[in-house]
This record gives sequence, structure tokens and C-alpha cells, in this order.
Amino acid sequence: MGAILYKDKVYGAGGSGGGASAVSDLTDVELDNLSNGQVLKYNNTSQKWENANESGGSAEMLAPTPFIYSESEEQVGIFIDGKPLYQKTINFGTLPNNTGKSVAHGASNIDAVVNITGYGKVGSSYTPMPYVALQNINGVQITADATNININTAANRSSWTAYITIKYTKTTDTPWQGGFKAYGFTPVIYSKEEREVGVYEDGKPLYQKTIDVNVSVSSLNTWFYTGVTIANADKCIFVVSLDSSGQTHPTNGAFSANKEVAIAFGSIATSGTRNIKKVTLQYTKTTDTAGSGKYTTLGTPAVHYDDVERIVGTWFGETLWQKTFSGLSLGVPSMSWVDTGKAIADGKKCVNVVCNASTASISAIGDIRPNENGKIYLMGMRNATVTLTEFTIQYTKTS
Repeated sequence: MGAILYKDKVYGAGGSGGGASAVSDLTDVELDNLSNGQVLKYNNTSQKWENANESGGSAEMLAPTPFIYSESEEQVGIFIDGKPLYQKTINFGTLPNNTGKSVAHGASNIDAVVNITGYGKVGSSYTPMPYVALQNINGVQITADATNININTAANRSSWTAYITIKYTKTTDTPWQGGFKAYGFTPVIYSKEEREVGVYEDGKPLYQKTIDVNVSVSSLNTWFYTGVTIANADKCIFVVSLDSSGQTHPTNGAFSANKEVAIAFGSIATSGTRNIKKVTLQYTKTTDTAGSGKYTTLGTPAVHYDDVERIVGTWFGETLWQKTFSGLSLGVPSMSWVDTGKAIADGKKCVNVVCNASTASISAIGDIRPNENGKIYLMGMRNATVTLTEFTIQYTKTS
């Protein structure tokens, strides 16, 4: 039997059994001397779930996405071509004085460097790098090739020290090769498909997408239009560009009135024209509201109870759906089926149901009847008829 987490309690009621009003009501759970922050752990001897202090192990898999920076090569995700994406941080040492300097990054078989970032430190002051300045003479340019991290300065930056992080793919890999280490965090995936990747500071869902472009950049601080539009785009949060030589460039991004993606560059220009081929951007949408996305501000999956039908998981290989019906005044009798007046047109099987009467949760059994066009029936588990104000149902579909 599955379970629904609702208002800090767990309930489970399928098409042929009762439900629990709290975790402690379950027969395979034994709680003793509960304290704040404890978790449930399975005891193979007693064959029951017991409360215990969290002490690492698999419980760490539930943590929000951490940022892990290491001087060792780590696989952190998948690039748009399906190849494994790697990350490595390099201690660059001091920056040059109005010239260029190269430091070996130690990564082998590099195919494309898809992102370069870092920071410069002077005294107790930290500056993000590449450093884009209003006057080019103050800027710091970073590039990478198959062997080195290359930094050029147009002023004396020898008092700065720097750490540079690169993300890259390899010539020796093939698409969808490799896996991820069990850190329990979401991998970084670059895709031409729009993906929801987090939450912006205003609470709205944050999206990411990589687009193919063909833009020739020959001047700085000039907007270039990509010809690609993103429906309902609102704020452009982050942009990085990849040119035809495999170099990445920190990029300014914006959306025009018709939501076309526009890019501009303010860093030190390399000689000649840069041909931009791919642009990855993160953005929010005008059609979203705070808290409406898949994730909470802590990075954990969000649970939404509303009248929108949502996919919430799987039920033995079948897609599991969830929907809440509210604003009801429905009398549900004890041990007798009642037609709720609601239906799931292509509903197949009721997996779980949670019922509420004002602020009280009510145990009930649910049933979806495909031969009656997916009508939903409920049976109360109380000794008297209860008037329900809402119920949430999880179910599978015939289609």
C-alpha cells in the first residue's frame, strides 16, 4: 500500500483496506521517546520501523543539492550531447601583470570546455572571474584549451591569487556513458528541452534550456538577437555562451518584447569575430507564481495539493496521478459506498485517498470505476455519516 503525506501526517488507504491517521497507527512502526530531528530506520530483527537519531548513511541522500568543488576530477552531470560532464577546480596561483599566463589544468582528453568560472582574491577582497568591467583595461579574461587555463589581464593583477573551476566533456566518452557518484544530489543536465531546475529568489520556478544559435559577435556592449523565442519568459537570470572553437564566454542576457533571446558581451574581446553556436540560459516565467514549482526553496521536491492533476510517481510501473477535489459538502456514510459526483475520465485504479471534514482528517476507502466513466466512490470508516469538505486521490489511468 502506498501513502500520502498530508499536513505532516502519513495516511494510506487503498481500494480494499483502511487508513492510518498517523505514523504511529501503522502496525509495522514502533515509536518510543520521540525527539526533534529523528528519522525512521528499519530494524531487521523486529521487522519494524523504529525512530532513531540520524547518523549519515542513506539519510544523507535526502539533502538538498550541495555544491562540491574539488581539485580532483568529478563527474557532475550530462551535457546536451549526452556525454558525461566533468568538473575540476584549479589553483591558478597569482595573476599576471598586464600580460597572459597559462597553468596546466591536468584534465585529459578534453572535448569541449562548457563553463569556466572562478574568483580572484586580493587581501580580504574577493572578485568573481571572469571579471567584466565597464572599461576593458580593468577586465580579466579566462579561456581554456586542451592543456591549460589561460588568463589575460590588461592591468597589473599580480597581487591577486585565483581558483578557477571548469566543466568539460571528453573525446573518449560516448553519449549516455557513465554514471553518477552516490552523493544524492541532482546532476547538472544541459538539454535543448526546457527543464525546471530550481527556485528563484522570488519563489518562482527556475528553468534552464540550451539553444542553438548562429551569432557573429564583432563588438562589445551591443545586443545581438538570436532568433529564438521562449514563451512567457520573464527574468533572464543566468547566461553562458559557447563559440565555434569550444570556448565559453560570460554573457549578458535579456528578453525582447516578443520574448526573443538577446545576448551581449562586456569582457575583453579576442581578436576577430566570435561565432556563438550555443547559449544556455536560466530564467523565470510570467505565468508562474511563488511556490508553484516542483521544488521548495531547500531544493527538495514540493508537494502541491490543488485541483490540478499532477504526476507524482509510479505505481508498480504505471504512472501515478494525484488530484484534490475541494469546496465539497459531501455526506459519506459508514461502510457504504457513495457516489462523490466527481470522476477521472480515464481513471483505472484508486491507489490512495485522503479525506477531510473542515480541519479533521477522515479515514475512507476510495474506488474508481472505469465502467462508469471513471466515477469516484468513497466509503467512510467511521461509525456515522461524515460531511467531507475535500478529498485527495492518487490513481492510475487506462490510457
